[in-house]
Amino acid sequence: MKKFFFLLASGMLLGSSVAQAQYKAEANTWSVEMNYSPGGADNGRFDLQKYGARVRYHMSNNLALRFNVGIGTSSDISTTYFKDSNDKEYESDAKVFVNKFSFMPGLEYHFDKFERVSPFIGGELGFIAGNTGNKTDNTRNDNYTVEKTPFFGFGINFITGFDVYVCKGLYLGAELGLGYEYNSTGRKNTEVSNGNTVENEDGNSASSSHDFGFNVNPSIRIGWNF
Repeated sequence: MKKFFFLLASGMLLGSSVAQAQYKAEANTWSVEMNYSPGGADNGRFDLQKYGARVRYHMSNNLALRFNVGIGTSSDISTTYFKDSNDKEYESDAKVFVNKFSFMPGLEYHFDKFERVSPFIGGELGFIAGNTGNKTDNTRNDNYTVEKTPFFGFGINFITGFDVYVCKGLYLGAELGLGYEYNSTGRKNTEVSNGNTVENEDGNSASSSHDFGFNVNPSIRIGWNF
C-alpha cells in the first residue's frame, strides 16, 4: 500500500514540475488503461480488471463514457500415457477450461478546477457470463466426459476517483466505489459418451451470492489518451 501512494505522489510531483499546458483529455478523444499492482521488481505486475480492458470516450471536457469489455477463454490440459494388453500406447487427456464474456458501461463527470488533476464522480453497470468445466477423452476409443457449470453476474457501482496527468496524454489514477454485485452459479451439466450413445444429466445444486459495500481497486490505473 505504501508503494501505491508513493507512485501516485510521484506522478503528482512530476506533473507539477512541467510547464503549464493542456494535459487533460479533451473532447472527442479516447483513453485506454490498465492496472499496475505495485510489488517491486519480483512480483509487481500489470493486469486487466475483472470486467476486462477499460476504454473511455471523452464526449466533452467534463463528460466521459467508459466501457470495460472482456472476452476470453483459458484451458489447461494434462496428458497421461498408457498401454493396453498388446503393449500399444494411447493417450488420455484431461482438460480444464473457463470461457467468459463481460461488459461494463458507465458515465463519468470530471471537475476541471485543477490543471493536471482530474477528479470525477460517476456510475457503472456490469454484466459477466460464461462457464467453467472439464473434459476427459482418450485416443483408444470414442469415450469422453464433459462437465460444464454456467455462471452469471451483474452489478451497479457508484464511483469517485481522480486522474493525475504526468504529461500530455499519460495519466495515473485511482478510484473508490460503493456498489452492489450479484453472482450465481448454475446447475452442472454432465455429458457422457461411450462411443455409441451420449447421455446428458443436470446436477442438483446451484448457488448465488450478494455483495454490497465499498470497494477499492488496490492498484494504480495507468492510461493514455489519444
